[in-house]
Amino acid sequence: MSKEIILVVDDDERICRMLERYLSKQGFEVKSAYSGEGIEKIIADLQPSLLLLDLNLPGEHGFDIAKRVRALDKKIGIVILTGSGDSIDQVVGLEIGADDFVSKPFDERQLLARIRSVLRRVEASTTEAIDDRDTIEIGDITLNLESYEATNKEGSIGLTTHEFQLVAILAKSQGRVLNRDQILDQLSGRDWAPYDRSIDVLVGKIRNKLKAAGEPNLIITVRNAGYKIASSGKVAN
Repeated sequence: MSKEIILVVDDDERICRMLERYLSKQGFEVKSAYSGEGIEKIIADLQPSLLLLDLNLPGEHGFDIAKRVRALDKKIGIVILTGSGDSIDQVVGLEIGADDFVSKPFDERQLLARIRSVLRRVEASTTEAIDDRDTIEIGDITLNLESYEATNKEGSIGLTTHEFQLVAILAKSQGRVLNRDQILDQLSGRDWAPYDRSIDVLVGKIRNKLKAAGEPNLIITVRNAGYKIASSGKVAN
């Protein structure tokens, strides 16, 4: 599975090197730029999932760069790095499309938590955006996203609400692996607060029902990564 790419834009080479070392150890591919010059080409070439952007850059303010990046890519996560605690900066940044702010000096673990949170939100919003549909077909199973019913040629499979939601979340990912945090972010509700182990239990129950319905290998466990659907969902409007 390819690593998510983070692009750091900061004129302080020391900070860039530190972030490259730390975030690489956390499983990301990290690239650095020291100004906003040529940012459009850099993003087009790298296709990063997230931009860590310093505000005080030579030649062009970080807000102007953020505007250009957001115009270029609506899905990319943008986290602003700033030495200012001014709330006005945060308001302006959010208005132009930044997803979060982190003040310098920052704790590496806190920054990592913010990055992962933004990436999960971006992933969830992207999944919702591409799934404006009524049904999804996976194998011989049809998921009705309005009635929360899973059926095949034999009839209803009998998934509970949360079981259906988990299958739909995986189906919407179109064959990509989702880790437990990504699933938890989309599965949590006011009436239920799942946790890591409960995801595994839920998958086990779903597999038993899918096996009875003739789809024993539909959900695949990817060791140390998460879960995915064996084949990408086919859209049926």
